[in-house]
Amino acid sequence: MRWRGQGAVEALRSPIPWVALTAALALTAAGWVGLEHSRREEARQQFERRTEAAQAAMRARLLSYEQILRAGAADIASSPNITRREWRDFIGYLELANGCRACRRSVTPSA
Repeated sequence: MRWRGQGAVEALRSPIPWVALTAALALTAAGWVGLEHSRREEARQQFERRTEAAQAAMRARLLSYEQILRAGAADIASSPNITRREWRDFIGYLELANGCRACRRSVTPSA
């Protein structure tokens, strides 16, 4: 009488199951490496898109600040003896309270 597990032992001695197991593990590892590479590349691209958007927003904001400074310099150059009231009126005409966060302090009168 033959032992029941003897067929399994003989099958394990054959190289075919080991080759199949090795091939399956290799394919799994290759798939994982490919997916990991793809995930990292997508994360890098997303980071680059976000940094480009932040740079564009910062450039736009700095450009608006530059324009405000140039306008203020032009106002002061046009009349060197500017009063507080004239300065507040000038700032009010620029409507900085609506769009320039950094300039809101200039709009509020210091009394």
